[in-house]
Amino acid sequence: MFRMPKKLNNFTTAEWGKTAVLHLQTGPVYEEIHLLTNLKKEDIREVRLLLNGDNFYRLSGFELDMLERYKCNYVEDGIFVLPFYDLTAQSIVGTRYTGLVTKSTDNLTLEVDLVELAPGSNREQLQLEAHAFMGMAQNERYFLPRFRKHIMQAHASGLNEFTSLPHGPQLTVKRMYFKCDKIKKLEIYRDNRRVFECDQRLNRFQQTRLGRAPNDDYFIFDPVVSGYAWNERFTTAHQSELKFSVTLDEPVGTIEILVEEVEQERVLPKDHNPFL
Repeated sequence: MFRMPKKLNNFTTAEWGKTAVLHLQTGPVYEEIHLLTNLKKEDIREVRLLLNGDNFYRLSGFELDMLERYKCNYVEDGIFVLPFYDLTAQSIVGTRYTGLVTKSTDNLTLEVDLVELAPGSNREQLQLEAHAFMGMAQNERYFLPRFRKHIMQAHASGLNEFTSLPHGPQLTVKRMYFKCDKIKKLEIYRDNRRVFECDQRLNRFQQTRLGRAPNDDYFIFDPVVSGYAWNERFTTAHQSELKFSVTLDEPVGTIEILVEEVEQERVLPKDHNPFL
């Protein structure tokens, strides 16, 4: 089925310093939403999507821009992409399982928090509209793509640890973006077994080699960098502990971690794969 573009309804209260709100149609699968605007990335404090009151998608204008650039997608001033499908995946299953499936009974709202203009600003009248690329409706929602943010304490030079990532057999991580340019190395331990170890130089080299564009301000843990988004997703399930250890050049106080993840809501049917 080809991807169907559709212009969405107009935002309400699309004004400087306010929150623009758009109630979205439910029933189809949302692959991407594009915001066409004269805004700059610094003008968007936060974009939120709420599904039945669950704030499952929170990104700033800077983060929307960073995500597209990291994946080496084409970027243009005045267009911001809210991705659900991962178009870097090398299989249909890997791409489709991250789509935003909605049901007719859902309540889906898009909110855009806008900065307030300084007094005397000569900025032009704000423009903001949304377009969606949609796929064919599905009977059930098996997976929900999410973005979550966490704060890691990092008050020591050398080793610092983060153990508070939400976990379980239903949660898998696609990517984690550690917002800090002082990280020398990342190690991940599951139940006292080291499952990942890489320094910043080699991490950036491998991601660049495989067609990504790492941001200098982040250490990016990308288990699906090869493109096999289904097979190589990182499971959070563990018996005793899941620990992320970062080695720092110097104390930084705190590190914000943006987690791109997928939550499984239902068990897949055994007789067929609904994503094929």
